[in-house]
Amino acid sequence: MASALECFRANHTNEPPLVHRIYLGFLLTLFTIMSYILNLLLLIIVTKTSILDRLFCLHVVSLTVAGIFYSLANTMALIPTIVGFLYIKDPWNPILSTAENLGYLALMFTTTNIAVDRSTVFFLPQVYRFLRSRYIVFVCFSSIPWLCSVLVTVHMTLEGCFTRTDPYTLAFTYRCSECVLYGPVLLSFGFIFPGISCVLYALIYSQIVIVRSRLHSFICRCGKRKEIELVIQFSLICGVQFASSASFYVLPALLPGYNIAYQLPMIISTLNTITNPVLMLVFRPRIRDACTSLITKCSAPPPIVHPVAIISLSSQKV
Repeated sequence: MASALECFRANHTNEPPLVHRIYLGFLLTLFTIMSYILNLLLLIIVTKTSILDRLFCLHVVSLTVAGIFYSLANTMALIPTIVGFLYIKDPWNPILSTAENLGYLALMFTTTNIAVDRSTVFFLPQVYRFLRSRYIVFVCFSSIPWLCSVLVTVHMTLEGCFTRTDPYTLAFTYRCSECVLYGPVLLSFGFIFPGISCVLYALIYSQIVIVRSRLHSFICRCGKRKEIELVIQFSLICGVQFASSASFYVLPALLPGYNIAYQLPMIISTLNTITNPVLMLVFRPRIRDACTSLITKCSAPPPIVHPVAIISLSSQKV
């Protein structure tokens, strides 16, 4: 049976040009470093302070951890393959690349979970109050994305459907794996879950417009300004998530044989891990101030302590 590397070679016979390795390696390294810094800063701020609501903080933690997991796959597999001209063999290739699948699924499921949570605020307030009144129930609700991501990833592995790094297209791929079941499933996931999020946010926008047309002071009277800001913020995240999924599946079909069709989705997917912390900094002044304060404290030099001589009173002449 041919190895995965031989299969990759048969599907894409041309070696990637050096210029592609240079620009793709530079961009992915830059965006991956930014992802680490921004997600870790946000994770520290939301877990060590009370800036965000205690319950909504769980969603933010889920997104940041998912972004870090995806960045780990870039660090361990994709960037070394691009920059170091590595041809990673099995079993190390799927092992090092698994974090990409786990992070991608967790980001997608969490984005949809947040859309469902935000929709309950506007359409099912009694359900929303029930979730908020029982902390353990909300914890279970916010844990659904990671539970599903882990279960799907484990079952994919048992079925022989692996994420690997293709050294010829310089991208993560499910090709050359036994993905008879999960090939169509992952394709459906990539459009269904972002689509659900987009539909829910569109309904929320419609609800806001309808109510504001009837009651001009709707935002102030109902105290929904923060909720609307969150809807705008996470609808933007949903848009980037949809672009990431669509480019991964659509571009190779639209541009067969072109390296950019495989490499551009890698750039968009890495940018997807940065979207959440960037938008949190843009929409949340308190998080922005906390981030600035944290960076200032870390970069400030330690205070210089000058020694002070202590003279014993008994040694002085009276």
